[in-house]
Amino acid sequence: MREHIATTPFGRRTLSLGQIAASVAARQAIDEASARAGEPGSNQPAAVHKWRLFRSITEAKEEIGVSDRALGVLNALLSFHPETALSLPAASEGDDTGEAAPANALIVFPSNRELSIRANGIGERSLARHLASLVAAGLILRRDSPNGKRYARKARGGEGGFSEVFGFDLSPLVLRAGEIEERAERLRRERQRLQVLRERISLHRRDATKMIASAIDDGAPGDWDGFAQRLLAFSAPLRRMRAAAALEQLEAELGHLRVEIIRALMAQEAAAGSGDASGTEDQKTAASANGTSQESGNDSHDDSHHHISNTQSQTFEPASKEASRPVPKPEIPLGMVLEACPDIQEWAPSGGIASWTDLVAAARLLRSALGISPSAWTAAIEALGETDAAIAVAAILQRHESSSSAALVTSPDGGPPQLAVHGAPAIRSAGGYLRTLTEQAKRNSLSLHALIIPLRKAQRKAGAERHARL
Repeated sequence: MREHIATTPFGRRTLSLGQIAASVAARQAIDEASARAGEPGSNQPAAVHKWRLFRSITEAKEEIGVSDRALGVLNALLSFHPETALSLPAASEGDDTGEAAPANALIVFPSNRELSIRANGIGERSLARHLASLVAAGLILRRDSPNGKRYARKARGGEGGFSEVFGFDLSPLVLRAGEIEERAERLRRERQRLQVLRERISLHRRDATKMIASAIDDGAPGDWDGFAQRLLAFSAPLRRMRAAAALEQLEAELGHLRVEIIRALMAQEAAAGSGDASGTEDQKTAASANGTSQESGNDSHDDSHHHISNTQSQTFEPASKEASRPVPKPEIPLGMVLEACPDIQEWAPSGGIASWTDLVAAARLLRSALGISPSAWTAAIEALGETDAAIAVAAILQRHESSSSAALVTSPDGGPPQLAVHGAPAIRSAGGYLRTLTEQAKRNSLSLHALIIPLRKAQRKAGAERHARL
């Protein structure tokens, strides 16, 4: 005689035909898998490490269809099973009457109170909702008692084991272990692929930004502003791009742009080299014609050469000294700036911002990409100081058209949709906006807090809305 397994939920919870079919199909599959478990050639494992399986479920949670809070409840359910290894009962197990042994070994029966405590104090309604989502995802089965309580009845004679158990059946986890592991492994490979693409994109951006900034600062002829505008078009935050195809396309376009910039720089270098060569020949001719006068004025030439060397050294040294000197700390905490302006992290040369020096370095790279001229950047530094100027650039980026928070909104007057950031029009001219802030700073009417605090509030509000949707 086969043991009866309850499939209907207790209380007000309704039962659909789909739930009945899913429960029956799962029970049949479990019975078949139990018969094949451990046999040669069977892909059904004899036992499953529950915590390794839970990790795989966590990695594949979006495909499986469970939230992070539902996973917290599943983690608590697994903790009530005394064994680390979960295994299906063998089909040959039974009692002396020949009846099939009930599959009680994988049923846990905690009370709502104990389950809530182990699930980090989750509320009763939330607990019920997440348990229902685990059942709907096919990770557990309900085995409700006649009165809805969860309990176990000891076997006859008081010998070990239970004759009946009512609670949550973990058998589907063992049954689907192979499928879940395959999903998790595929997602791991996909995540690694996306990580490699993001790394390449970051390197392309860094190379292109530094080369453009160097060319503009050195006054090299060429359409460097055009290159900067093209680079800015490819500056969408990577965390918003999850599709591999989009990342591959962006990586290819940035790679082509980087090659174009390198070719333009090499062309300028070649032109400068040919000019230097002709200049050297002219110098040699003049030297041979005026050798005597040069010898007589040797001491004067040495002094002049020493002066020129010092001048050249002073010309090229400030960049390195500027990067190495300590950056003054502003009144606004760095954490507040990064919370309000997370997009600036994408431009950090070291891959992340951990100090004010990192923020200033990121702002230097970002400046040319946003189309801010060297003169506007220098004026901002003189009026605000280097650190406050970097904060201003970070705030401008967060409100720019290329911001991760930018979205098309309907115009109130019925016009075409416009880009807005947190309800305010997006900044289109970063250079003009920075000059406006610079003029305000010169009049002592600029408040960086007024720039940062609204952005931080908007970021927190957006984060709360995302969390509420989970």
